[in-house]
Amino acid sequence: MKEMRPVVTSFLANGGAYLILKRSDKVSSYRGKWAAVSGSIEEGESVLDAAYREIREETGLGPDHLDYRVQAPEIRIPYGNITWCVHPVLYDCDTREVRLDWEHTAYRWVTRSGISSYDTVPALVEALDMVLELSD
Repeated sequence: MKEMRPVVTSFLANGGAYLILKRSDKVSSYRGKWAAVSGSIEEGESVLDAAYREIREETGLGPDHLDYRVQAPEIRIPYGNITWCVHPVLYDCDTREVRLDWEHTAYRWVTRSGISSYDTVPALVEALDMVLELSD
């Protein structure tokens, strides 16, 4: 039986662009792929609490830079003996200045159409489309 792992994927929006991060060789999955701000949801932690924690860890940005817009339904993505239960969330962000931690080697602010030219983690575009559709 596959292990179910709940994760949050937070999209930060600024001026019609979305933050994507290149995953480092030090992470356990999808090394070298581009992703949004993502991480595990700990036992007893809400999706939004996990989102704020991961955003702070991976970008250095606190809630004072973010304006919550919407959360989309969970997407399930199989990966080996794991099924990622991805919870997409969208925030407006008042800055494009981020401070990366060890989990990433680079970042870009890209348009929705521009994301397709990057080698992304599975279902990244679908997750973004889901939150964008709900935020209209």
